[in-house]
Amino acid sequence: MFERDDLDVAAFLDDLGRTVSDDGLLSEYLDVTPLRRVRRVEVGGTIRETLERHARFTQIVYRHGPRDTASMGVVAVAVAAFCLLAPVYAFVLSTLLVTGTYALFGVRRWTVLLAYPAMLAQVPLILKIIY
Repeated sequence: MFERDDLDVAAFLDDLGRTVSDDGLLSEYLDVTPLRRVRRVEVGGTIRETLERHARFTQIVYRHGPRDTASMGVVAVAVAAFCLLAPVYAFVLSTLLVTGTYALFGVRRWTVLLAYPAMLAQVPLILKIIY
């Protein structure tokens, strides 16, 4: 939570038109402590909408934390390599990991079965978005 007085509104509004993420920009202007509250937000599930969300997230991380993007890329390469070297284990582990994450947030979807191909697709998607 923050108070309006905590924000340099004029500078924030100047930068707002040049950013890919108002939330990312806001995090640069404020020291915010998350409240750890979860609110359900309905999002589209088409392939296009999913790719657009992925692209926005990666661009936000890339613009506001390039080092974090490099770390994300290294992890994505390592996970993709594991998926290719041990596909059966990787399918089971990735599906269980995503199932657990979904369960943590109370989400029940069949898309949990797409965890394995999604992990393989991370590397080309990250590279496409950054370059």
